[in-house]
Amino acid sequence: MARVLRGPVRAAAALASRGAHRRILAVFFAGGVFQALYGSLEYLSGHQQIFGYVKRYYTDSATGTYINQNHFAGALEMALLVGVGFLVLSALHGTARLPPRAVVAPARGPSPRR
Repeated sequence: MARVLRGPVRAAAALASRGAHRRILAVFFAGGVFQALYGSLEYLSGHQQIFGYVKRYYTDSATGTYINQNHFAGALEMALLVGVGFLVLSALHGTARLPPRAVVAPARGPSPRR
């Protein structure tokens, strides 16, 4: 019984700590980035394997570590939304690193000489 409860208890303890939700979402986003890179590399290299398992179906498209391309697309979609959420959250809390104003401001012509 103790082994069955070990996972949920650890998950609850992780969520109770400060900033845990960001870490969990960051891991989810990193997993999506990994899926995208792995799927792209396997498709472009022509191997069409999933960690050594030779794919028989959907060999004409990237599937990452999934066999079904729709599951792969769903995982990438969720990871993309988590990434957009991180971007919005950092912009709202002022933690986004924006370029200096001189780079963002439109050019107004030559600057006056001193």
